[in-house]
Amino acid sequence: IGQMLMSLLKNSESAQIFGSLVIAMTTLFSGILIRPQHIKSFWLFAYWLLPGHYILEGLVSSQFHNDDTPITPTLGSEFCAFVADASGRECSISNCYECTGTAEDWIHISFGNEFQFDNLGYDVIYLFFAIVVVKYITYVALTKLNYLVK
Repeated sequence: IGQMLMSLLKNSESAQIFGSLVIAMTTLFSGILIRPQHIKSFWLFAYWLLPGHYILEGLVSSQFHNDDTPITPTLGSEFCAFVADASGRECSISNCYECTGTAEDWIHISFGNEFQFDNLGYDVIYLFFAIVVVKYITYVALTKLNYLVK
């Protein structure tokens, strides 16, 4: 994306400004800083449009698919409530080691059931087409645009 911006814009300062904006938006709306279930409806376009979401979903869902590593929940968290409902007992400080879930469950609860292993193919397709589009725009900009003053 940086090469595309550099080839599209007239000077490096403008490219750096727009590049910083793209990086900030991608980081903010990928699902790490603001979880998908907490993104306001006005900003959902950024979550679905920017590539960070697809990169993160692909990495997390493939890494933790069928991962039965036991995780002890933090008391009062959404994951703690899920584990308590699934086990049928109240999680407290005295029985916190009996009250565990899996890494796969933690991913589903933490990301609002948005990150699914079934979406891995769609993530790869989106990222492939995003790369092709960015490279094509870069090629067209490098061959057609000329900002030299004569």
